[in-house]
Amino acid sequence: MLDQYLRIQVETATPGELVLMVYESTIRSLEKAKLKLSKNNVEEANESLFKAQNAIAELIGALNLEVGEIATSLHNLYSFMLRKLNDAVIKKQKNPIDEVITLLNSLKEAWEEVVKRGTKGIVVQA
Repeated sequence: MLDQYLRIQVETATPGELVLMVYESTIRSLEKAKLKLSKNNVEEANESLFKAQNAIAELIGALNLEVGEIATSLHNLYSFMLRKLNDAVIKKQKNPIDEVITLLNSLKEAWEEVVKRGTKGIVVQA
């Protein structure tokens, strides 16, 4: 039932709403990775980190770089996040994860405003 609800939610979402869903899912994965690291469960922490990295890679792939500076800035920011998460995987540290969570929360707030205003997510390809 939950899977069906989620599938319908994704299928009917606007591009901006989809970005928000990815941000929320990524933040949850990163929080889980931090928890697993604190319990020295490196394997499960890495799984959560890889899931987050894949989500950020999807965000990069969804950018429409032809629209200009905003999309390019997002691309650079997402790439920075991927580098930070690579550091977290290699060094088994929570600090890079915290940095990425902070950035994602800021972006999430901005996208929530975009979605609330009904502005089309012009930097995201449908």
